[in-house]
Amino acid sequence: MNYRLIIPIMLIGIFSSSLWAEDGNIACGYQVGGNSMVGISYEDRVSSTIGLHIGGGYAGAGAGVRIHFSNETLSPYLDLNWKDAGFGQIETIAAELGGTWKVLDESGIRGAIGAQGVVFITDSFKQTLVGNKPRPFLLLTLEIGWAWELQ
Repeated sequence: MNYRLIIPIMLIGIFSSSLWAEDGNIACGYQVGGNSMVGISYEDRVSSTIGLHIGGGYAGAGAGVRIHFSNETLSPYLDLNWKDAGFGQIETIAAELGGTWKVLDESGIRGAIGAQGVVFITDSFKQTLVGNKPRPFLLLTLEIGWAWELQ
């Protein structure tokens, strides 16, 4: 998979969606914005329950589609996404369940958990991740951070 093409395509989709977008949010934290140690993600709603998101951080990137279970900006969601770590060292396709616990009026703690299937992994990253064991097929995802509503 050529990750250099996915990010520009998602950026074009998100910025062009501002013509019909209803609201959005920004989040930052651990594993936010792809498989990043620390990252930031921007989501733009294209309908009352569908959002497109893109993000990046140290050292990874990600993009995907969120299906929200309510019309609220910071509502529970199913996230179908592509994730990268090490900028090309490992690429995955993930499905996650997540949501935001509102602590303040328009922000709160964001969390998500799910599974990601390994699409590509370099030999050196595989060695770092699992040593001499076989290439992993499925990995756990865990995201925790802080999210803010944008309106």
